[in-house]
Amino acid sequence: MTNRFTRAASRLPRFARFGVVGSAGFLIDSSVLWLGTHEAGLGLYLGRIISFCTSATITWYLNRAITYSDRVSNGRRSDQWLLYLGVSLAGAAVNYGVYCACVATIDVATRFPTLGVAIGSVAGMVVNFTAYSKFVFRAAAPALHATTPLKANGGGQS
Repeated sequence: MTNRFTRAASRLPRFARFGVVGSAGFLIDSSVLWLGTHEAGLGLYLGRIISFCTSATITWYLNRAITYSDRVSNGRRSDQWLLYLGVSLAGAAVNYGVYCACVATIDVATRFPTLGVAIGSVAGMVVNFTAYSKFVFRAAAPALHATTPLKANGGGQS
């Protein structure tokens, strides 16, 4: 089933695949936070750290398998995962900063903070997609074509 899902998903544009993975990440993040705070007795802050790390790890795997499956990394997976977490933190900072700016300056966002969450989420999504594409899941450099070696008598000219 996973292969069938991966093949079907690969037909979607990359940004759409990224959105699907991000939506799954949100559900995972929210669920782990709820379980951590309500069932495991973790506080809001420790629960959030655990939920963030859990969802970031799962979305790294899903993005690697679905969103960026055509971009194979030659490096160690653990290095890519750590870079992914770092980029995710940068995107989270943008998300939170935009949220704060919205609730501080837009009256309707002050009354309905979910609006600030939504705007911050879109900003963070754009930052993360751009940074993941550029730094974490880079396209492979084009292979250099073999050239005819230069002759010693004048640079290969006859």
